[in-house]
Amino acid sequence: MRKSALNTANTRPVSQRSETVHWDTEVPKLGLRQRGTTSSWIVQWRADGGTRKHA
Repeated sequence: MRKSALNTANTRPVSQRSETVHWDTEVPKLGLRQRGTTSSWIVQWRADGGTRKHA
C-alpha cells in the first residue's frame, strides 16, 4: 500500500483510548492504528452480529 492511499479524512479517534485509525482507501477493512508512538496494521470485519478487529 502506498502511503498516499491512507484516507486521513476517515480518521476517527476512539474515545476510550488515545488511539487513531487511518483506513486504507485501496484495501477495504485495512487500517493503520496509532496509539501514542506505536503503529500497527489492523483488519476489521463483522461476524456474529458484531465487529471484530485483529492486529
